[in-house]
Amino acid sequence: DDAEPTTYSFNSVIDGWARVADQYEDAGKQAEALLAWMQKLHGADDTRNVKADTVTMNSIINAWSKCSAPGSAERAQQILEYMEKHSVENDIVAPNEISYTSVISAWANCDDPRSAEKAETILRRMETMYAKGNSFVKPNVFSYSSVINAYSRKGQAKMAEKILRQMQSLYQAGDFDLKPNVITYNAVIKAWSQCRDDPNAAHRAELYLRSMQRMYKEGNLDVKPDLFSFNAVLNAWAKSLTWEAVTRAGKILRYMEVQAANGGLDFAPNTVSYTAVIDAWAKS
Repeated sequence: DDAEPTTYSFNSVIDGWARVADQYEDAGKQAEALLAWMQKLHGADDTRNVKADTVTMNSIINAWSKCSAPGSAERAQQILEYMEKHSVENDIVAPNEISYTSVISAWANCDDPRSAEKAETILRRMETMYAKGNSFVKPNVFSYSSVINAYSRKGQAKMAEKILRQMQSLYQAGDFDLKPNVITYNAVIKAWSQCRDDPNAAHRAELYLRSMQRMYKEGNLDVKPDLFSFNAVLNAWAKSLTWEAVTRAGKILRYMEVQAANGGLDFAPNTVSYTAVIDAWAKS
């Protein structure tokens, strides 16, 4: 019967849930319910083309990684571990770099106090397996950037910076898949903007912005600073409580205004920009 569901049709619907998971708290459960239906159909008649594969499982992990349900990161990791266990006898569900990176992302978006360390643990597992010959789990720029984002959300700037430096070192050694981009650098700037235990945090945030500007001028189009880059630095100065905060934030805002007016920037300061400078004044 042409109307019978297939692996492809199930995967399409599961992927649909993953795409809207940030809007529906039960998206992960809905995706797993479809997996259970697939397994029931396949168990009843193994000639049916409804066998779950890596794409199926990755979409379910992705759904859990994006939804806000309590325990979503733990569930994403449990599914990854299920894939690892069952891929021994059935490589159709073998996890790949997407599987692991999605779990890293799940931990990065989680409020667990140790979420950043758990995200890095997954990254290190990928590195170890790749070093042992599993080319399907090679960490990519998203894997590393997600770990940086995890540390950024916790304000652990030095750890975020450590991962960035590792990426830079690997890229310079010839691994061109690990070229840091604007998202990577923005996450590090954000980490410094949220850091409360280093008096030089705002200086570090601005240093990375200047580095991005320099690299962009030298031809690295992947690190072109955007509005987020500038606003994160403004927020870093606003929260620094230092005597120079007003001066530094004011100069950056004025630079943004002038460059936006003459075409040097393709964006203008927004409400976040001006609010950060006002905040710097209020705290001075």
